Amino acid sequence: MAKQPKYGNTRFRDQLAFWIILPSFAGILAISVLMVIYAAPDNREEVARLVFSAVLPLFGTWVGTVLAFYFARDNFEAASESTLRLTGLLNRSSAVAELMIPRSQMVVHTLA
Repeated sequence: MAKQPKYGNTRFRDQLAFWIILPSFAGILAISVLMVIYAAPDNREEVARLVFSAVLPLFGTWVGTVLAFYFARDNFEAASESTLRLTGLLNRSSAVAELMIPRSQMVVHTLA
């Protein structure tokens, strides 16, 4: 059984990402192809090189941003839970009043 997300509805987020990223990729690809097709024949190789050098980092950045968006919260939750488990605070339900040293047992020094 798959683990259910703790926060919010991920279906809307998935659909939103799909409908923003897919048309954007298609638009960038279409503009790139049109630039290469309509370039002057003697300049087509240079235009293709320029389009490739401009679009490839754009795709890489976009993919990195999407991956960071989807995995950052899960990674943070896992790290936080692991840290709490290591410190023993995850299941501790002791009240502060139970752990405090009673005033009668405190060592007090009065400075004159």
